Amino acid sequence: MKVQIDSRYAYETDLEDIEVGNEMVLPGGMGFQDSWTGIVTSLEPAYDGPCRKAIGLSRRRKQVEAERDALAQVKITGWRAGETFSKPCRQCGEARVYVVEEVNKIGRPTHVISTGCSCGAPRSGAGLGSANAFRHFMIDPAL
Repeated sequence: MKVQIDSRYAYETDLEDIEVGNEMVLPGGMGFQDSWTGIVTSLEPAYDGPCRKAIGLSRRRKQVEAERDALAQVKITGWRAGETFSKPCRQCGEARVYVVEEVNKIGRPTHVISTGCSCGAPRSGAGLGSANAFRHFMIDPAL
């Protein structure tokens, strides 16, 4: 079966339960050194030639959509240096306070730093070079 990825690329897969919106792991090449992930955008690509084989499925549509919804909820502008927010500590899961250290011209945080945590996790900082990096930082407890 062939699938179209990111509305641009065609790949073959042996998986029969693939649906539009699933995220697949794809082989490197065409400028990608390592494997990469893309979203299935069609189950019938217009391209009918030979295709490379997809490595496998990484996430189902439901998980992809949930992440997309969570990312869309993140406020990315209007922040000020010195503002605080909390997110779970990656070691113990308890709320940990972060301070916005720097913002860009539109008020998107470009650098944040955490306080130490009661579990012993030390202070840590994060440089956030793009709106997408900030969104992922805000929803991912491991960051």
